[in-house]
Amino acid sequence: MAITITQVCDAIEAVVKSVATVTRTQSYDELSEGINNADTPLAQVYWQSLSMSPPGGTDRRTFGAGIRNKQLTIHIDLYGAQRAHMGEAMASMLETFDDILTALEAQ
Repeated sequence: MAITITQVCDAIEAVVKSVATVTRTQSYDELSEGINNADTPLAQVYWQSLSMSPPGGTDRRTFGAGIRNKQLTIHIDLYGAQRAHMGEAMASMLETFDDILTALEAQ
């Protein structure tokens, strides 16, 4: 059974949700238009694109068998608090993103 793009987005959102410095998360089917300051830091996870090697352009990795490579581009938009001072907001947001990156790399 193949893993779907929706399952990938939901799995990434679940990992991001486990990060202590993230207040709220939204997966691809929960995205909202407006963002309240009370909801920040907010991470939104959604799919952008898929690229795949062409049928004739396979990679021979195991015993000469062809493998078609797929590359998914998934975005995580991180919204920090409303800005009063850009430097303070950016420093806080980068700390949160480092926490997210650490959690994703642990997977």
